[in-house]
Amino acid sequence: MDKVSTRSSPGRDATIDAYTAERPSRPAPTGTVQNESRVSTKGARSFGGGRPSAIGHSRGGATEADKHREPQGDRCAGRSRPLHRQSDRRRIRMRRNSLSGDQRAGGGFLAGFVMRLVLVVLMCASAGVITTVQATPAAAAECSGSSCNGQDPQAKGCSSGASSVQGAAFWEASFSVELRHSPTCSARWTRLTVDDYLPTCCYAIRISIDRDLRTTYGWYRFATYQKKVASGLEGAFWTPMVQNSSDDRHRSCYRLEAMDGSWTGSWRCTGWY
Repeated sequence: MDKVSTRSSPGRDATIDAYTAERPSRPAPTGTVQNESRVSTKGARSFGGGRPSAIGHSRGGATEADKHREPQGDRCAGRSRPLHRQSDRRRIRMRRNSLSGDQRAGGGFLAGFVMRLVLVVLMCASAGVITTVQATPAAAAECSGSSCNGQDPQAKGCSSGASSVQGAAFWEASFSVELRHSPTCSARWTRLTVDDYLPTCCYAIRISIDRDLRTTYGWYRFATYQKKVASGLEGAFWTPMVQNSSDDRHRSCYRLEAMDGSWTGSWRCTGWY
């Protein structure tokens, strides 16, 4: 059996030292690890125009400090940068303050405009520039039925709410004749409206309202009211009123005549209504 030589040699001692070296009991500081690391950049290729990749070789493998160390150089590409919370919050707060300031400025402008408008209205009202228009109430009817016979429809308040009887009218070239009816006063009358007096120059227009009353012997002429309108006049003219009841009938008539009465035309009348 061969004897084991216990003689030591320099090469054998270096090999034993390399395999029997003990790892530190706790992670070494970052500076120490960097000092103990051997970085080789020889023969390393650069992809995409970046820096050459650093391949670190450390004794005993990567330590805990190496695992948690922040990557450097191109290794940070594509990773989000840690937020600076205090500065970000400060910028957000400043933006909110600026927006709220704009809103306050807009609200102040609107409030000032409203106040100026109110002051202008009050000044105009105090100066009497703004006047309140009050509607004039319609005059109350002062007659009804038989009490309206021979009365002026305008003066008695019967023209308010009156209307023309359908079909009882003449429409000439320059004037019209209508049979008017007032349900409030239970009365009727004839109205003449002259739009242009030239076609009837030198002639007067006479209008009338006829009322017939039903009797056991037939229709009886109960009332007739007339009005003469001189030539050269324009506007609305009307006859006095007659009563309107369930047992009577009415019609409107007109004729042309000379101003001095030397000539008269024939009557033209509507139907009975």
